[in-house]
Amino acid sequence: MLEKLDNSYCINRKEFPGYFTACLLENEIIEVEFDKDFKEVDKETVLKLQAAFQELGEGKKMRIYFSTNAFMNITNSGREYASSNNAQHFTRANAILIDHLGKKLLFNFFLSVTTLRAPTKGFSTREEAIAWLLTIS
Repeated sequence: MLEKLDNSYCINRKEFPGYFTACLLENEIIEVEFDKDFKEVDKETVLKLQAAFQELGEGKKMRIYFSTNAFMNITNSGREYASSNNAQHFTRANAILIDHLGKKLLFNFFLSVTTLRAPTKGFSTREEAIAWLLTIS
C-alpha cells in the first residue's frame, strides 16, 4: 500500500524505532524523518542510515532528504564516519530541512568541520529541498 506524503507517495519504508523512519518516495528520493525525541547522531546512527539507504535504494546511490528535530547534535564519531567514503557510498545528494536559526547554526558548523563527498544543502522548506534534489541526476 502506498502512503501519501504531501505530493509524493512512499513506496517502501524502513523503520529504526527510537532513531528514524526512512521512506523511499516514488521519485526515487529517500525521506528520513527522525523520531521526535531523537537528539544525537552518532556512528551507530550513521550506520543505520547507511543500511536503510542501501536497502531502500537496492544498492544504488540515492538522493536523501532529512527532516531534522529542533536541536539534534552529532558526535565526533558520527561526524567522522559521516564524512567517510563508506558512509557516503549510497548517497548521491543530501538536502536537510533547516527551518529555524538553531538548526542553521548547527548545520553551518557541521559543514565547516565535515567534508562530505555528496552535494549537501540546507533548505527552509521540504518543497525547496525536494525540488533541488530532483535537479541532481
